Amino acid sequence: MTLDKDIPFRLMQGLFQLCRHRMKSRPEHGLYPGEMRVLRSIKALDAGQGVMVSLLSTALKVSPSFITQMANGLVEAGLADRSPDPDDRRAVRLRVTPRGDEVLAKASREFIARFARLAEYLGPEQSEELCRLLGLANKFFDSLEEDEDV
Repeated sequence: MTLDKDIPFRLMQGLFQLCRHRMKSRPEHGLYPGEMRVLRSIKALDAGQGVMVSLLSTALKVSPSFITQMANGLVEAGLADRSPDPDDRRAVRLRVTPRGDEVLAKASREFIARFARLAEYLGPEQSEELCRLLGLANKFFDSLEEDEDV
């Protein structure tokens, strides 16, 4: 089976356009996408003791200085706080504040509502088909990453 030579370009163009919608978005609740991602990650990784910058850096595959920069803004906005690590006074642990929890909950509701609107727009059959195709695309790109790691 031969693919129309135009299809790879159209796939790439469609995915880039989807990504561009996210990049064009204005700050969400006063936070840029990177700040929101770090705040969500602090919440997700906190097992009750706060999260160390090194763990966030590794989990998000970014530099510790990026995490520190994002954390400074989150702390300044009252969405996260930092405290010294009890085992290593040079290290700090980050936690989401109650205000940060409120922002995350509201952002999550809005995010889910946006996808509910997309599903309503597409209808059940096309929504299921899009989910299936996105799953296949993710599986393909995961396999490429595994090949590169070898």
